[in-house]
Amino acid sequence: MLNLKNYRVLIVGLGKSGIAASRLLTRSGAKVTATDNRQLEELSAEALALSSLGVEIEAGTHSMINFLSADLIILSPGVPGDISPLMKAREKGIKIIGELELACQYLDIPLIAITGSNGKSTTTTLIGEIIKTKGDNVFAGGNLGTPLSEYILSGIKSDCAVVEVSSFQLETIEKFSPYISILLNISPDHLDRYHDIKDYVNAKFRIFENQDTSDFTII
Repeated sequence: MLNLKNYRVLIVGLGKSGIAASRLLTRSGAKVTATDNRQLEELSAEALALSSLGVEIEAGTHSMINFLSADLIILSPGVPGDISPLMKAREKGIKIIGELELACQYLDIPLIAITGSNGKSTTTTLIGEIIKTKGDNVFAGGNLGTPLSEYILSGIKSDCAVVEVSSFQLETIEKFSPYISILLNISPDHLDRYHDIKDYVNAKFRIFENQDTSDFTII
């Protein structure tokens, strides 16, 4: 588990995953700033409510000083990793991870991760329902809708977690290591974000990156 007490953490993007990460980090004692290039009035009520937890919210811009003064940056999957402030932060050696990687540092149950170009949500939901028929408690979420950080925050004890994982989320993993990883299929997608299909495939294949001989891979 990460020890983030008094860390200066910057959340980039205040969608569902950014909000969940902000809440988890404040509970962990971090000093959180959240930045989003949308205007303040465009942010959700859930995002604005973070200020009551002590989160400093920057809207309408990404100030370079916030990136360069952070100890850790949590990048939301919808934000490209090649924007100028992030590139400068990398040059400075600042760690950049995503909400999925953050949440996994707190996870103490087996993780089943599903990725692919098509069918991720259906497969994630189906596997969750199948496991429930055994009588097990299951968290099913991730890119499907409920961020993994929300499960950590809930305090609910499940027997396993089944998460849908996108290529965008896999870009920012470090130690993320599913007990079971499933790659359903790959077809050309998100080529407005990736240079070519090879870059997209490489992002998908990162789901296997940290698995070892005690884990399972299904392709």
